[in-house]
Amino acid sequence: NQLAAIYFTVTYAIFTPLSMIIFGLLTIRNIRKQRRQIQSIHSTSHRQRDRQMIRLMLAQTSVFILLLLPLTIASLINSFVSTTVISQSMQISLIRLTSIVLYFNMINSFYLNTLTSTIYRREGLKILNVLMKRVFNSMFIERYYLQQLEPTKTFTMKTTNYTQFHPT
Repeated sequence: NQLAAIYFTVTYAIFTPLSMIIFGLLTIRNIRKQRRQIQSIHSTSHRQRDRQMIRLMLAQTSVFILLLLPLTIASLINSFVSTTVISQSMQISLIRLTSIVLYFNMINSFYLNTLTSTIYRREGLKILNVLMKRVFNSMFIERYYLQQLEPTKTFTMKTTNYTQFHPT
């Protein structure tokens, strides 16, 4: 039981957030290195996106640690403190309760992305706008939200008008 708690603490509570930070920083470094090779013109917008990526990575890692911390503490207490039958049932209840909090780690990425990054919010509004147009024939989102936002510098495909060949 103590070995399982130590294994859980090392692998899930220490190694996972540490690897999230390391791989996030390596990703940001790789993107910056590729931009330097390309000699990008829009350096201020790239710096803004880099700051958003760093803020997003730090927010995800911090929330992951905060949501994991109660279960880690409860499992360490459960394995190192001797218990009676009554206190053992209380500890099992505590572990089950803290396990429920851990499930929020599975859904926090969506909420953190939309809360911390303006690019995700804009793209989400665009998707909702398309759905509202198709399903409800409504222009509510476009009229009230998308016109107020400045145009994003996202990647869009440009369509061109080619004359089609029609054999006669």
